[in-house]
Amino acid sequence: RKFVVDYTMDELEEMLDPLQFFRISRAFFVSVDSIVKIDEYFGNRLILQLKPAVEKEALVSREKVTDFKKWMGK
Repeated sequence: RKFVVDYTMDELEEMLDPLQFFRISRAFFVSVDSIVKIDEYFGNRLILQLKPAVEKEALVSREKVTDFKKWMGK
C-alpha cells in the first residue's frame, strides 16, 4: 500500500521501529517481514525481492550493505 505522509525520510527513520524497518537507500524503507529474497547486485549492492512486489527495484545502497547485513543477522 502507498501512503502520503508529511514527514521527511530522516523523521520517519526516527519514528519507525529499527527492529522492524531498515532504510536501504535515501528514498526506501523495507520491513523485515516483506523481504522474500536477497541477491548480490553489481557495484557491491544488494537487490531485494519484496512481498508485496514494488514498482521500483529495491536496491540496498553501497553505504548501507554492511549495516543491512547486520540488521538481517548475517
